Amino acid sequence: MKITKNNEITVYAPENAADTRELAKLVLAGKVLPELNDFHKSTHNSVIRNKGGTGSGHYGHAGRPGKVGGSLPGGDGNQKVYDLKDYLEGVSKLSDKSIEHLVKNYGNVYKPQELPDIYTKEEDKRCFVNAYRLAQENENLTYVEGFAFPDFIDIPIQHAWCVDKQGNVIDNTWKKAGTAYIGIPFNEHYMMLIMAKTGVYGMLGHHTYKYFENGIPEEAKP
Repeated sequence: MKITKNNEITVYAPENAADTRELAKLVLAGKVLPELNDFHKSTHNSVIRNKGGTGSGHYGHAGRPGKVGGSLPGGDGNQKVYDLKDYLEGVSKLSDKSIEHLVKNYGNVYKPQELPDIYTKEEDKRCFVNAYRLAQENENLTYVEGFAFPDFIDIPIQHAWCVDKQGNVIDNTWKKAGTAYIGIPFNEHYMMLIMAKTGVYGMLGHHTYKYFENGIPEEAKP
């Protein structure tokens, strides 16, 4: 990542997707704050002010740098939901062609729970396969893809899971349920069409973004 400093201003210029996500983590941690008027969509350069005031917001209850704290709407009081929304918002401001931008605009908040006994924990690190097969085998479940905070690390991860009719998470990949989930539901037929074209599991990625440039099509929704 290209970084240029000038007094109190630091300009971060993400040069690839990994840089963009790293910068988003800094935003999420409250260490930097995007100045919205200085975003350039052509280069995704971002001006960040490092100095700021106090507050009582949800950034560790210390307030965002340069802002007075406050609460985000929704989330049912789950702090991690607020943090996950902040992460999605931060990356969206850096790039309107990111997976995070799609999930921020079209994703839903789902309720975490431990995997019910009637379902089987599947292999680690294969969430896209695991969730897809689970949805195929259970007509009462819907495949969802988006971002979640796992229990084992305090960083949002792109992830896939299923949900039941009540919006409860059925995560058959992680040993312990995550603390917050926001994702986009897809119907099985549309998933099969996209995977036939791409040859891989997973709905949201650089390999599929062209299908969602104008949002989530109606035929993709459950």
